[in-house]
Amino acid sequence: GRGNVALALPASVGNGVWTADGVAVLLPRVSARFRLLLNGHELLSESWRQGAGYVDTGNHAHFAILPAALLATELSANRLQIEVQGEALRTSGLGPVWVGPRDALQYRYQELQIWQANLTWMVAACAFMLGLMALLIWRYTAEALFGLLAGGLLILALRLLLSTPLFIPGPFWAWDYLHKLSFTWYCGFTYLLMAQLFLFGQRQVYRVVTGMMALAPLWLLLVVAVGDYRLYRWWMGLIVAICV
Repeated sequence: GRGNVALALPASVGNGVWTADGVAVLLPRVSARFRLLLNGHELLSESWRQGAGYVDTGNHAHFAILPAALLATELSANRLQIEVQGEALRTSGLGPVWVGPRDALQYRYQELQIWQANLTWMVAACAFMLGLMALLIWRYTAEALFGLLAGGLLILALRLLLSTPLFIPGPFWAWDYLHKLSFTWYCGFTYLLMAQLFLFGQRQVYRVVTGMMALAPLWLLLVVAVGDYRLYRWWMGLIVAICV
């Protein structure tokens, strides 16, 4: 569905900083598509007009300067409008909205970009390369540990790729299904690797984890078909219970 949020500028924003474009807005989380308007003028748009595809703007923060030319003299006359478009079976909406001095918010935005976007790309690339190396070692040694390590790392790389600010053409539900499935398989490969490495000896749990990895594609398809997010929460709760 869609949501529309209208906000007045806070009284703490002083008139003195307006003339030099010194006011900005920071959106730490808004998902899955959105656009930002100031007094009816669009300042920022993320995937708002793009067609069908997989994208989640909540994977990273967003920053926009409020131009002095668009600000009314009276503080109470200024309105920020944030239009949000959600996606089925995806946590969507608007988090806290920060309005204040441009320099301070821009610094915070750059910090968030490092953690939310840049590091995600770096870890995804490292996981992919290490996964390929483990796969090659497993191919020549047939050692189960390297096979499980390769499976976990390559699935992790896929999961992280789908968690980056990236637009992928195609139906959203299909990529979101893969995003959820990759997490289940990553948890499964990780548990099996740790069990093999440290010889847990929990045969019953080992069988349950293997069974869940096999059942996951069908269960998550059921979640998509029914459209009930509670089914996915129950599934995640079961994963947490087994891993703990």
